[in-house]
Amino acid sequence: LRKRFYKEVSVTKDANKFEINLDGRKLKTPFGNVLTVNNESLAFAIAHEWNSQNPIIRQDEMHLTSLTNTVLDNPLKSSKESLVDKVIEFLSSDTLCFRANEPLELMQLQKEKWDPLIKWFQTRFECEVSVTEEMISPTTNPLTTTMISRYLLSYNFSTLTGILFIVENLKSLILSLALFNRQITVEEAVNLSRLEIEFQITKWGNVEWAHDLELMMVRSRVASGLLFALLNTESTHSFKMKKV
Repeated sequence: LRKRFYKEVSVTKDANKFEINLDGRKLKTPFGNVLTVNNESLAFAIAHEWNSQNPIIRQDEMHLTSLTNTVLDNPLKSSKESLVDKVIEFLSSDTLCFRANEPLELMQLQKEKWDPLIKWFQTRFECEVSVTEEMISPTTNPLTTTMISRYLLSYNFSTLTGILFIVENLKSLILSLALFNRQITVEEAVNLSRLEIEFQITKWGNVEWAHDLELMMVRSRVASGLLFALLNTESTHSFKMKKV
């Protein structure tokens, strides 16, 4: 961990992109690229991450910075198609598709909370989703894969990077797209992804501090992924030099 080595964080505009400056010096990615974004609001959100690091810089908590670094450096040489493939992989293991076969109370809770979102997903994307009480993944309809892939490929590389980050944390493509389409909130998405865990906790209790910390961390990552995805689908043209 590094101690904070800068006093002032600011945002400036260069051409049509926004940069973050630490004491007037351009912030750079791990690969040495100047960290730039197309959206002013995103730039200020990243600047806020850096301004909040005091006295220690905790890069593992700076999710917007990390996502931007991933887009600019692209260390895995990803393409839009490869990102979409990774997102689609989660459909066959989607949390919402695996149901408990006992106890009855949990089965009813899953049906009550998850079924409406599956119905929304099927209507929105004109596809079919199967659920199972078995350990084996339900078969994914090829048409479903085609429809979701087509939808995802309509977005840019940065937005897809944010969506993948959400999916990886929720372990559910259905919840992630419901969140991205503003059908549910971040808090609801995280709670729904942890339905069985929270159910067990109400029955057997938990290590309170560990549970609360984990919950906050997941919410933070999902919220950052959503903000990154949404702001990269928009462009901001207004600009005024500001300090954070």
